[in-house]
Amino acid sequence: MELRKDFKPETIVKKEKGSGITKKISRKFLIGATFIMIAIIAAVLIILKPFFNGEVLPRGKIGIAVVHFENHSGDKALDHLKIGIPNLLITSLEQSKYFSVLTWERIQDLLKQMGKEKVEFVDKNLGFELCRREGIRTIVVGSYIKLGDTFATDVKVIDVETKKLILGASSKGNGEQSIIDNQIDELSKQISKASGLSEFKIKETIRAVREVTTTSMEAYNYFIRGREEREKILYQDSRKYLNKAIQLDPTFAMAYYYLGNKEAIKKAMEFSKNATRKERLFIESQYAGLIELDIEKKLHLLKQITKEYPAEKRAYFWIGLHYQYLESNNKAIQFLESNNKAIQYFEKALKIDPNWGFALNAYGYSLAVTSNFDKALEIIDRYIEVSPGDPNPIDTLGEIYFIIGRLDDAKAKFKEVREIKPNFYEQRTDSITSSWIKIGYIEALKENYLQAMEWIEKDINFDQSHGERNLTVGLWKGFYQYWQGRLNQSVNELENLKDFLKTAGRINAIGSIEYLKGWMYYEKEDFNKSKESFKLWLEYRKKTNPRKDPKYITEHSFFLGLIDLKAGRLNSAKSKLEKMKFYLPDIKIAIDSNAYYNGFKDRQVFYYHLLKAEILLVENNVEEAIKVFKNTSLPQQSGEIGNYQYFFYNIPLHDVLARAYVKKGDLNQAITEYERLTTFKPASKDRRLIHPRYHYRLGKLYQKKGIKDKAIVSFNKFIKFWKDCDPIFQPLIEDARKRVRVLGGGK
Repeated sequence: MELRKDFKPETIVKKEKGSGITKKISRKFLIGATFIMIAIIAAVLIILKPFFNGEVLPRGKIGIAVVHFENHSGDKALDHLKIGIPNLLITSLEQSKYFSVLTWERIQDLLKQMGKEKVEFVDKNLGFELCRREGIRTIVVGSYIKLGDTFATDVKVIDVETKKLILGASSKGNGEQSIIDNQIDELSKQISKASGLSEFKIKETIRAVREVTTTSMEAYNYFIRGREEREKILYQDSRKYLNKAIQLDPTFAMAYYYLGNKEAIKKAMEFSKNATRKERLFIESQYAGLIELDIEKKLHLLKQITKEYPAEKRAYFWIGLHYQYLESNNKAIQFLESNNKAIQYFEKALKIDPNWGFALNAYGYSLAVTSNFDKALEIIDRYIEVSPGDPNPIDTLGEIYFIIGRLDDAKAKFKEVREIKPNFYEQRTDSITSSWIKIGYIEALKENYLQAMEWIEKDINFDQSHGERNLTVGLWKGFYQYWQGRLNQSVNELENLKDFLKTAGRINAIGSIEYLKGWMYYEKEDFNKSKESFKLWLEYRKKTNPRKDPKYITEHSFFLGLIDLKAGRLNSAKSKLEKMKFYLPDIKIAIDSNAYYNGFKDRQVFYYHLLKAEILLVENNVEEAIKVFKNTSLPQQSGEIGNYQYFFYNIPLHDVLARAYVKKGDLNQAITEYERLTTFKPASKDRRLIHPRYHYRLGKLYQKKGIKDKAIVSFNKFIKFWKDCDPIFQPLIEDARKRVRVLGGGK
């Protein structure tokens, strides 16, 4: 719109309706009206002043840090409050949407990055340096004193840039409990006012600290200690302190959260109203994954945390773990894709804290499984560098070496772990496999079964007090006996372990024993006992995780299908295959007790194709059996060496393709397949043990082809590994010895 050329600012022309009179409004009138408007606005501001308190909030949040408080009481027994009081203040202030509070964890991260991780007290000057690094302009320092029964706490709010005092405030009360009853709330309110927040905004966003933590100061002190021990991966000590906190305050949501098991997470969710918003989001995410088995919901909540709290490294880390352990049917593509996503989130966490051991650890694993071995080793070396004296990075390096195929290097690292901290694995709730179990598996992978058993015996003799680990040790001892054809001895071992578990009240763990027994009776062709053991296995699994029923029903059908085939009941085996096919679409991704994601569908698909190929082989449809098995992929094993999944990983035998080639008459292809199954290849990701029976079957093929020397070697390996087998298998040993004699290889 253009102004008229004859427009004059001092005159506004207006025509009144119904008259031809034009009135002029003078400049004086405009000035007067303007003053009246200003007066009205001023009056409005005066009325609203209590709500705004004259504050001019920055576009972003107000950055503030709280560091250690000084103990002026003269009582060293109160030193824990140097950390306890600032942590409570951080929790209180962090509730406000107007503050960006430097968390205690972030303070420790920054100290580590500055090479000052051993500093036990952050004073004012070091606090200034921390704030400058994070772009924070306000710092809170303080002290506390005890006079008789009176506790008094002083705070100083200081401008980091000018170092001028913004506020000096104090609060006092009766006894240490008063800190959480009233002092933190009073100080938090005064700090908020000094930072420019009005009464209205303080009341709107900050609840009493006892409403978002605990009602007990003593419980809070135990909580802080438990959280610290968890950061050091000393879970056993951490649980001890967290449980003490819960005993003092059974409604302490975050103490339950840090305990981390299913029952604790249920309790954390029940009392999640007693937590800050950020803490509630973390609790809800764990509950969604661990209890509701709703992974998408868990992922959504974690991403919500990164949106609202972009500096919260743990949210990025948990999202990374989601993708790291997410398995899928198309292993060759999607497993790599999911780990590449995991890498992206681990890198985001490490951008916030470059020296965070947890993230370096997980990052190294994902790099290793995506075959980026050089980078993986570089990251774990960095993990070792930033965590001197910590056994966990050494353990991780051993796992990486195992993935790469450097078995001797892996073994050396697992030995080193035990030397650094003999009870390292007993401290960890996420580890049920000790270094001895891992070394035992490596020896078994190298077909040194005697040495494998010796390492297991070392673990048995080390510590009988750790029930979970003793269960794993006992299972592996029974497994190696089974692997060497000593089934009767293995069953006895497992029955003794079963009695131990019943006494210890670990009834659910008996399912793993029944699983192994089921395969042993299958090998002995005691089909009724085999079915009974697998039935018990299914019942125990349903009790433990009813939401995973489709998975267990599918596996159970697979077991029964193989039993039917071996017993000559072809039609019954086919019905089991159809049952598996029916349930396959219902198998969802589930979550285990360590809150790590496990995709089960790939294993069920493998079982389905394996049973189908075995049925086709019995029907003499050899070409189709070969096609079916060649087009499926073996489930990829993940997790620590020697965990429970390794039993499923190794059983049942999977030489159906080699046997199909034998039935087809293609001995060369059969030999090639058995040679693959009996040779450890570091470049391969397959870490299954070599079953001794494969050597016997390969020896017979070599003999048929006239390859005498290789036949003798294969038969002798079988004899060596199974020389003490049960009487039921002795005819195989005698046959192998006879063939060696025929081939001129000995008596």
